[in-house]
Amino acid sequence: MSSTVHALIERALAGSEAPTRNEAAYGDVGCSETKVAGLVGGLRGVPKGALRAVLGQELGERVWRHARGKACWPEGPVADEEIANRLVHYLSSQAARELRHANKHARFVRLTVRYRDGRSASERARLPQLTQDADEIATGAVSLLQGLALPPASLESVDLDVTAATDVLAEPIKATPWFAASVQPVPA
Repeated sequence: MSSTVHALIERALAGSEAPTRNEAAYGDVGCSETKVAGLVGGLRGVPKGALRAVLGQELGERVWRHARGKACWPEGPVADEEIANRLVHYLSSQAARELRHANKHARFVRLTVRYRDGRSASERARLPQLTQDADEIATGAVSLLQGLALPPASLESVDLDVTAATDVLAEPIKATPWFAASVQPVPA
């Protein structure tokens, strides 16, 4: 489900370093040419359209400008946590769409994070209820992301897996006629 996004983000982050800040003026519109570290710096090669599709219109535009060192005043830096959380929300919406298409409901979420230093971490959580809602899936996945020890700046990739139950299992159990027929009073 997340292979395209995973490949896109992984390719962008694979060669990223922690560049230094270069305060050269950019035009006369209050922008500065700045090189940034962390997730934003690693997303420099990702096309604007892809960033907007995955991170949302506004955040995708900001990340695109910051990644290219064209942030405008009074625009502050983009937090790595904001990017990681939005990526998890995007993956959750993709999972919810696939669940609805397959007529299934999510029961568990597993978040696997790979870091640039080769380490990885994986956490799994049960959702409060069976769901096809992207926000409920994202809430569970973001809480797993926040529980990981390393900062989002060192992320290389994020994978979200959803364990689903079929629609039949999501419905309440109904009494079948043979159960009702097997219970008979004993004659006195």
